[in-house]
Amino acid sequence: MHPTRFVLPTSLLLTASMLGGWGPASTLTHHASSPQAISAVHAAPVLSSRDIQGIESMHFLSSRTGWITEISNGQCSVLSTSNGGMTWSRILQFRLTGGMADGTVQLFNVRDGFVLDAGAKRLYVTHNDGVSWSHYALPTVAEPGMISFPNMKSGWILGNIRGASGNESALLYHSSDGGASWSVISRTSPTNKPHLLPVYGDKFAIVFKNAYTGWVAGSVNALGFTWLYVTHDGGYHWNPQMVNEHHSGIAHNSQIQLSTPMFTSSAYGFLPVQVDTALEIFKTVDGGKQWTYAGKLPDTSLGNSSIEFLNSETGWIATGNLLMSTKNGGKSWTPLSSFRNMEQRHIDFINGKIGWMRTGPNGQSYLEKTTDGGYHWNFR
Repeated sequence: MHPTRFVLPTSLLLTASMLGGWGPASTLTHHASSPQAISAVHAAPVLSSRDIQGIESMHFLSSRTGWITEISNGQCSVLSTSNGGMTWSRILQFRLTGGMADGTVQLFNVRDGFVLDAGAKRLYVTHNDGVSWSHYALPTVAEPGMISFPNMKSGWILGNIRGASGNESALLYHSSDGGASWSVISRTSPTNKPHLLPVYGDKFAIVFKNAYTGWVAGSVNALGFTWLYVTHDGGYHWNPQMVNEHHSGIAHNSQIQLSTPMFTSSAYGFLPVQVDTALEIFKTVDGGKQWTYAGKLPDTSLGNSSIEFLNSETGWIATGNLLMSTKNGGKSWTPLSSFRNMEQRHIDFINGKIGWMRTGPNGQSYLEKTTDGGYHWNFR
């Protein structure tokens, strides 16, 4: 299974009054249309990594195969490599809409993948490694972190987020046909009805590990409170989930912010939690039924870090100007290397040795590769 990562999304803040209590589900159907895209890999020039700047996201399947998205001059380009990042071909390009610099990419295998155009409320889909594309209209703006597809068929969007900081109403949309059509299956409750997501709290991210079990993570303007909700029926009903705070630094006067869980298998997963100025790692060995404290990183910001786990013991975090790793499930962390410019950090490891990092100052991010687990890096 490909390792998982966390990137903190931002919430879309509008007005709170339009969403009320529970209502019947509604179906919003959107048909595929012809995308404005390069129709074949062979139509695009071959580029080296040195020709690419402004890398927004990346996803590698193997030591040779991967995609990146590049933001430049108001355009988002998707590029693919089949030789480990030595050269790249542009396989999709679209103009950014609404000033949202996004291009979240997700690969399921060597043929199937998604690219999110958040500003245009559009999802690009390919089933032949980018040779041709379809695109589907989304029912709402799907900000990075607010859309989750655990497979090519089932997807969720936590959208229509409205309200002021600390109180955000939202609708939960579901698709069972790969994004072609969407239905509202749940919504936040302003009166805290049981089994619904509450209005109170800032919603940061949603993730599903399969077609039934998923989480929404966030924070509230209350000290010592963990905001994490779980569903086991595909998003129709939600319940709050607590973490085991034994040995952790969580106290009644702590300011707490949660990410969504990261799973490396059906049983093993990790939950990063910001507790005041420290980043604490919680771990599950039973598929997310219980979360226990594993370890912490002092003076580490969740929002300015990229964290990834390969299996139940091995993981990495890029934070500040350091890359660190753990070999004991987050209990302790060892510095591996340092960088001068890491404002745009993002890490992606496909095994214990080979990984890539997006790094560099704002607007000039570039790609580096390691073949020794993160000790040494080469500009690709």
